[in-house]
Amino acid sequence: MKLDNPPPPKKPREIKGIGYDTVGGNDGVSYYSDFIDIKPGMIYTLSADVRSEGGTPKIFVKGYTEMPQEIDDNGKAKKIMLKRNTYKFSPDFEAGTKAWKTTSLKFCPTHDRDDVKQMRVMIYAYWPPQNYYFDNLKIVESGLDADAPKRWAVRKASAQANASREGELKIKEAKAGLKYLRSAIDRYKADLNEFPDSLQALLKSPGKDAWAGPYVMDLGEDPWGNAYKYAKKADSYTVKSFGPDGAEGGGDDVE
Repeated sequence: MKLDNPPPPKKPREIKGIGYDTVGGNDGVSYYSDFIDIKPGMIYTLSADVRSEGGTPKIFVKGYTEMPQEIDDNGKAKKIMLKRNTYKFSPDFEAGTKAWKTTSLKFCPTHDRDDVKQMRVMIYAYWPPQNYYFDNLKIVESGLDADAPKRWAVRKASAQANASREGELKIKEAKAGLKYLRSAIDRYKADLNEFPDSLQALLKSPGKDAWAGPYVMDLGEDPWGNAYKYAKKADSYTVKSFGPDGAEGGGDDVE
């Protein structure tokens, strides 16, 4: 789809009879409501009248959280907020084959997390391929879930603990990468009696006969996706990672 001159589409394959490799089996037909704002901790009741000619109609409720997503903006990384599906309620609705049948079910989009801000209802005609009928869909508030805040607190504490462990592992990984680079820099110094002008000199000869590299297989990146920072001084050098924020200083640099 991104090609300037895409090739022509392939000729559609003829399907004979009702097979699962048809639209009915692979995709079905869905129809979404508009976005509906959610109240934290609120329990809702979904009711609908449904009828079919033998299959089971499906009605989904999908909840959405705005989450950061990194995209390419003309060669530069840019973070934008996108709605992500973080909750799904997908019961099968019992349907009458001749008369309409009404079903009502309760659900709480913020049962486990309080950052689910909006929801949409999706009616779904799926398998087997036939006619499905939906009418009188309603969502009404049915009272608050008193235990929801406790579950949110447990989830947040767990997420913070996991983030802390992940941060510690990344710092450990950065230190291992710096140790590897320092070892290569020291070998370079031993061969050429000077420190390299840049880390690239560990990979590619700077044009000096005493160079016996490459001294590293790969310069790599720190655990946060940034290059290690090297600076040559008169009789020494520094090599570090700028840490999670990718900027020098701030108390999170790794040396």
